[in-house]
Amino acid sequence: MPITQLSALTVNAPYTLDSPEVQDYLRAVSSRQQTTTSYPFMVYVDDRNPGLFYLLSAWDTPAAHINWTTENNDLITMGYPLATLQLAVHLDMEFAQIPVDANFIAYMKFDAKPRDPESGPGQLWLGHGANMENGNEIYQFSAFTELDRTSGMPEDCIIMKRLRL
Repeated sequence: MPITQLSALTVNAPYTLDSPEVQDYLRAVSSRQQTTTSYPFMVYVDDRNPGLFYLLSAWDTPAAHINWTTENNDLITMGYPLATLQLAVHLDMEFAQIPVDANFIAYMKFDAKPRDPESGPGQLWLGHGANMENGNEIYQFSAFTELDRTSGMPEDCIIMKRLRL
């Protein structure tokens, strides 16, 4: 089963997510990844912090992702001045279930079993996966067409808005 990759990065000053350098870099990563895997490369921005963004994609195995990173070290190195990695996890969650047309993804991290999910308006999908390096961490995801903080989401929920490159 393919694994899902979730990464969180902060944009380094003086850049923003809208900076041409950052946009070009994300397009280059997406393009190069597409030559190795058939899975979409999706970028999201945090609803509370426009300098925090997330990458969501999939790999056949964690080793395939590590090999890609090693083979594309030049591209990874180009990103160091632009953004700083805050989180990188491989999840045992079927990536193909995530609706690629969802405008919002909300997630929460748990140290044990996730909370019982509540369905919300516009919810397209609900799923969860364990961190493959630390199985005690469970990430629960929901995909939505529309979403905002006033729709009853828990305060500790991360809401990511899809960014189209």
